[in-house]
Amino acid sequence: MAPSRGRKWQTEAGRTTIRRIVAEKIPEWTGGLHEWQVIIVAWILDGEDVLCVTATGDGKSALFAVPMIVLLEVAKNPAAYPGFANYKKPVALVIAPTKGLAGNIVFELAGLHVPAFACTSDTLADARKAGRNIASEIGSCRWPIVCIDPEHLMEKQWERITDCQLFRDNIAFVSVDEAHLIDDWGAEFRPQFRNIGNFIRGRLPPHISVSALTATLMPGISTSTVCKSLGFQQGMFHMYRRSNERPNVQFNLLPLTHTLGGEEFPDLIKYLLSNRKAIIYCATIELCWRVYIFLLRLLPPGPRRLIRVRLYHAMCWPDENERTVALMRDDPMCQIIVATVAFGQGFNVRTLLDSIQQAGRVGRDLSMTGRAVVLVQKAAYSSAEKYLASGGSASRAPTKTSKSLTTMNNEKAMMLTNKGCFIAFFNKLFGNNTPGSTLDCIALPRRLPCSACLPRFSGSLAFEPSPLPSGPERLRPFSVPQPQPTTAAAYRPKNSRLTRKMRSAADAELRKFGLQVQKLERDYNIYGCTPASSYLSNPIITALLDNLLIIWTRDVLVTKIPHWKHHERHGEALYALIQSLQIEFAATFEATRLEKNKQARKKRRAAAGKDEISDDDIDEGENSGSGGDDMEDAVEEATLLMHRHPQNVFVRAVSH
Repeated sequence: MAPSRGRKWQTEAGRTTIRRIVAEKIPEWTGGLHEWQVIIVAWILDGEDVLCVTATGDGKSALFAVPMIVLLEVAKNPAAYPGFANYKKPVALVIAPTKGLAGNIVFELAGLHVPAFACTSDTLADARKAGRNIASEIGSCRWPIVCIDPEHLMEKQWERITDCQLFRDNIAFVSVDEAHLIDDWGAEFRPQFRNIGNFIRGRLPPHISVSALTATLMPGISTSTVCKSLGFQQGMFHMYRRSNERPNVQFNLLPLTHTLGGEEFPDLIKYLLSNRKAIIYCATIELCWRVYIFLLRLLPPGPRRLIRVRLYHAMCWPDENERTVALMRDDPMCQIIVATVAFGQGFNVRTLLDSIQQAGRVGRDLSMTGRAVVLVQKAAYSSAEKYLASGGSASRAPTKTSKSLTTMNNEKAMMLTNKGCFIAFFNKLFGNNTPGSTLDCIALPRRLPCSACLPRFSGSLAFEPSPLPSGPERLRPFSVPQPQPTTAAAYRPKNSRLTRKMRSAADAELRKFGLQVQKLERDYNIYGCTPASSYLSNPIITALLDNLLIIWTRDVLVTKIPHWKHHERHGEALYALIQSLQIEFAATFEATRLEKNKQARKKRRAAAGKDEISDDDIDEGENSGSGGDDMEDAVEEATLLMHRHPQNVFVRAVSH
């Protein structure tokens, strides 16, 4: 029979007992639990339901680890804890969305000396091969914590497990990790998420605690959907919402300069040159492969690049995915993971510093500066405006101009059309009510301003590279391969000057590079106080800006800045930066040329008597040639042309 429970753990004596057990069992947590964690752990131990919303890296996993540690200690020494609920063989369920997350939870719990089992298709297959009866093991409470996804929870064997009296007497609580997915995935993608509450309320004893944990559950409809699905009734559960703002993570929302349908992704390069551990999220496995191959081509041949860049998705073997996580966590030479969204659900990899296409998972080590970059196709901005103008309805059939409306939602559309501070926008969206949460990054001020506030930021941003092992081994920089002309002079454009806007952008990138060189040269700097300007001085920057469009080779680079002292160690990285800037500027030059041709063609037709020219006529004429149907398409088309024939397109573009 299950032990009776009152509100013993919520008393001061109960909370003191929780703190003491944690201090004894987890001495590496030198600061112990936060007070808000103690409060929620006490609720769970007293059998009360909880919905907790707090930031990634804030300590949500402690909310199912610590209750079990406490229960195991009480079961081991019941006489030392009179009056507290005592389960002889305590067990809990943690419902996780992916098998990768389930495995990660088991790994983290092992570090806390809590035995756990991930009930996934892989572990079940291995158990069958070994002749083990997993249902019997779970029913006999062999594993204090069982991690399981919603689909396996609905299988027939769980009816037998939940009918086992020993299991029913010892089940203490259920935690639903990444609970926002009940709303996000439950409607269509994985409908069994909406059945989690039915299973808990219908198959498990009524006295147990049910906790839902998430970092990204918005107030309003989303929260109501999760509460209704889990059977949380007004006044019968605790709602604990903390701010999910990430002060140590800088957020960027920027337009893509290339399409996602090709084989080149130059926008990624600038974020990888600083050798920070990064995760690149892709919408599909097929896109993962194209990005992965693109990055491999930018690295020197050899087996080390297979460690430097890794793939993570559902089609990889499970042990390969596990090795990828372990390499990112433990191997300083593993820098990048190209992954599907499955990696973004709850993984605790503290070494990750940069995230591209999602804002989560990075900056879990609060002493490090994280960076989140979301790159958006330019068409998405106009689609967001159309979506909101239509009243937030995507029900109409997609057309050529409204195709992306079917993948739009209200929150995404509001974010893309937001003209102010993104951090203040997210704080309003998620109901964060901390002091100054609705102020922009400059007014507050924030240490890491978002991309919208960055132009008004007068300070400097420094993104430290990930630590490397001591010794001569260094990460080779990424480089953009492109056909080299026989001589630079043979391909010198007629107009080799940058526009004022291009020159300003290139100047900013070169000064950032100077700061990176300063950081990397610390090992060689015997004085320790050399300013960044000494590593890339103003005369050097001016020389590079004056000649940026004609530096086609490393040799040309050396001739343009012959007195720069860092060619040997940093010349390759500088050349890679120049190449990326050339690609960006060439696409802009070519787009301008295409737009001019379009306007000239339109004028000629009008002069010939075709005053009434439809957009479709112009589109048809443009698409039959080398241009696109508007400036944005022209940029995308120019970028593709640049990668196919970089020298010819670049010369043609700047010549016009």
